Amino acid sequence: MGFWAAQHFLRLVATTAQRERQLISRVEITKKINEIKYLSTQKKVPVLTLRREIQHLEDRLHGVFAVEKKLAEQKKHETSRVAALKRQISVLKKQLSAVQDPNVQQKIERLSHLLGEYLAHQETADDIELRQKVMEELQVAKNTLPPRTSAASPERVVSLRHRLEALKQELLITQEREKVNPEKVRLLEEQVQAVELRLEEYEQRQFAQKPIQELSQSQDVVKHNVLLQSVAVPQFPEPLSAEDLEIEKELPLPPPPKMKVKYTKG
Repeated sequence: MGFWAAQHFLRLVATTAQRERQLISRVEITKKINEIKYLSTQKKVPVLTLRREIQHLEDRLHGVFAVEKKLAEQKKHETSRVAALKRQISVLKKQLSAVQDPNVQQKIERLSHLLGEYLAHQETADDIELRQKVMEELQVAKNTLPPRTSAASPERVVSLRHRLEALKQELLITQEREKVNPEKVRLLEEQVQAVELRLEEYEQRQFAQKPIQELSQSQDVVKHNVLLQSVAVPQFPEPLSAEDLEIEKELPLPPPPKMKVKYTKG
């Protein structure tokens, strides 16, 4: 810290000494000139003294010339700065006059309105194109969906009943355990309800279609007796719908049959 303080002090002293050397006192110069004039009028004054005084005066005048040169350079620099400031003032005046033009605000509003219309038309065209693409994709998806069967086969009803019994049994076993898992119980109850609703729906469909099936079967029997003499027609299982396949995946497998162990007396 002391080194930096000493360096700062030396720099301050050097600057002060340079200012004192450059400082020119008009009174001192006038005094030197008057002394030289007085010594030149005296007969007994040595020439060396006059030369020393003249040299001292010349040194002072050189300092005056250096100061004058420095002042001229500073004045030139200030003149260039003043010219640059004047140019900036002229530019600012032109900008201010342009801002004060009453037509500028109207031009800005007109451009904003045109830009808004362009963006609105572009968004409308994009929306129409997107809507058409969505409709085409929906139509393709609708055409690719498999047809849903409306009839419920007896085999499907029996399978659902077996599944329902298995779910109920698994639910009962889960509830009787010491550590009951509420989440598993809730899922089993939901599956039981879903299977019951599906079974009820299939039974209603089967009941509604039963008279029509009996009528069609009686007519087929008459035709077969007359033409083909009751030729047996094989029956194929009905294909499952997408909803039936989803329920089939979610339902658990039925529990294995209980094995009876016989103990023999030894």
